[in-house]
Amino acid sequence: MIYLVTMYYPPESNPPANRMAHLARVLVQKYGPESVRVVTGRPNYPEGVLPREFKWRLFKRGVGAAGERVDHVYELAVPFRGVGLKTLGMLSYTISVFLYFAFRRFRSEDIVFVTSGPVFPAYAVALLSRLRKSLRYVIDVRDLWPQVVAGMGFMHLDSPSYRTLMKLSDGTYRHAIAQVANVKGIKEYMDSVIQEDATFLVYNPVNTELFAPVDKDTLEAFKADHPEIFDGDKTVFLFAGRHSVAIDLGTFVSALKLLRDKTDAFRAVLIGYGETKEGLQDYVKKNELDRQVRFLSHMPREELVKYICAADFCFSSTKDEEINDMVVPTKMTEYLSCNKFVVAAHRCPFADEIAAHGDAVVSAPGDVESLAEKLYSCIQNRRVLQEQVTSRNYILEKFSVERFEQGFGAFFESLITSSEETGSRDVHCSS
Repeated sequence: MIYLVTMYYPPESNPPANRMAHLARVLVQKYGPESVRVVTGRPNYPEGVLPREFKWRLFKRGVGAAGERVDHVYELAVPFRGVGLKTLGMLSYTISVFLYFAFRRFRSEDIVFVTSGPVFPAYAVALLSRLRKSLRYVIDVRDLWPQVVAGMGFMHLDSPSYRTLMKLSDGTYRHAIAQVANVKGIKEYMDSVIQEDATFLVYNPVNTELFAPVDKDTLEAFKADHPEIFDGDKTVFLFAGRHSVAIDLGTFVSALKLLRDKTDAFRAVLIGYGETKEGLQDYVKKNELDRQVRFLSHMPREELVKYICAADFCFSSTKDEEINDMVVPTKMTEYLSCNKFVVAAHRCPFADEIAAHGDAVVSAPGDVESLAEKLYSCIQNRRVLQEQVTSRNYILEKFSVERFEQGFGAFFESLITSSEETGSRDVHCSS
């Protein structure tokens, strides 16, 4: 039995949920639905609202799209806003994970695959594995905690709590029978904690069938239905994603204010939700940017793709923190899969690589004046930049679902083969 432990899973729709659904499908195809079980929370992301069938239920069992069994354990339904509420939700799920596995019998070939972040459920699984030697787990690291929390400004690097969580996280990584990372920077850190070349690397997949260019007629009809945004004479910049402290959209709207001093031939649309959205809206209103900037709510991905494809340029950013040097922004890969030119406020090698291909311009995070200049340059060279972009080819080569499936197929094959040969808990898979 392979248990997939993930706080997010369909019917929720966000990158972690979609990634784990892809993985479940890979495992069901390889080992059969009876060998795959998902242990997730009650769906309530991002607004903290439970579907009717999950209300007043501490536990609910279902079947996923690939035939996998899905066990929904208790998770406190809270909106994805603010560190306090989010932490409460994560901790409630962690307690449920601990109780779910505490009295379960494990066979020698069973594997618990726990994805992080958040890292708290991985702590619970690691603790249980020390108490019960039959529990073997794999750690799948998508975000380095607590480093990412400190990068958002919620913890100090020299605080006792940060040092304690670092020790817990590193110990959790070391005790796993195998480790997976989704970007090179995380793999390099994991290898420094465990041993050289011990961590398997599998990039997050992009659903290239969904995130794809929309045909011209559909696109023109969509623009005609939204004239307040898509005026043919105006260059449209789009951001789609979580409005969080880590993304630093304050730099973006501040740059838009400087840009307006040069030209009003643009529109900007920000799609999504998050703890900083209200402050951004207040800034736009205070600085009389209402004609240039529009805010839209979280929407189904099928509708979102139309907005992405209708825009002239897409925007991606992170705060100027060292932890963000290693990111491969999911939203940026989705833009690129739609064959869009990206304005990026990153200092990560991935953004520089895309810029070297001619599919992006990169500004330093937090540099308002530099970003305003990049945006103005995009307006001036709109047609040329749009005609030269070939970003979808890059995504198809490195971030397709097929590459993801091949990578995890090889990972589990090597993991299970090694386990059968050695009969040992200490199995490491190199990429």
